[in-house]
Amino acid sequence: MTWIRAAMLWCTATLSAHASIVNVLSPDVGNPDDGWDSSAKLSLQHLSGNEQKLTFSLLAGTRYVAGPNQVLLKGSGDWGEASNEVYSKKAFAHLRWKRRLNPTWSAFTFAQVDHNEFRSLLMRDLAGVGFEARLIQSDHFDLAIATSAMAELEWVLEQEKPEALSWRSSNYMTLAWQPNEQLTVGSTTFLQPLFKAFSDIRGFQQVDFNIVVNKYISFTTRWKLEFDTEPAESDVEELDSSITSGLKVRW
Repeated sequence: MTWIRAAMLWCTATLSAHASIVNVLSPDVGNPDDGWDSSAKLSLQHLSGNEQKLTFSLLAGTRYVAGPNQVLLKGSGDWGEASNEVYSKKAFAHLRWKRRLNPTWSAFTFAQVDHNEFRSLLMRDLAGVGFEARLIQSDHFDLAIATSAMAELEWVLEQEKPEALSWRSSNYMTLAWQPNEQLTVGSTTFLQPLFKAFSDIRGFQQVDFNIVVNKYISFTTRWKLEFDTEPAESDVEELDSSITSGLKVRW
């Protein structure tokens, strides 16, 4: 395998499936510089012979910072086929605006559309507003917490119309540790209970290891754990875990 093909390969191990939280946050140390910051991760895998498999995955995002204002746009698409049967077909797009009010507090608003046929979701639309507090800021460590209220509209597969609009509390905590210029360790935790039934909780934990190779390329490893106490369908698993490793290109 050539270096270019290795750079395109995104190796993934995944267990079970369910309705999930899509994380667009990337914990980092310090304030971002003004201007554009974009990145993309591409995965392509083809197996033939005893096992027939083809998978494709793309995650891309761009962020624009101008003083206290920050705009983030992210999107992804995944498709997989094994033995002539499609086993993965999902996509999402997320738009977020955040304004820093002072060194500690920020206000933000966001909108998202999500599609995942293999989690019984034809569509999930989200929109919300909230506040974030950066509790610890140093040269090597950053800690932030946030809370928001979001409206959620779900359309389950094989239903003639979407379910009624619901409201959730979306809360997260991010940690970032950067012991040196080459290594950054990030952690993101989400809890999203339903306002009218707090036993309906959607949760998420993600840990990222990022090793800088040069200005444009870094090696990343990500562990992710998700759960949903009330998935869209009864036959959908409540717990989902995955590990991914690969190369990230920035420009």
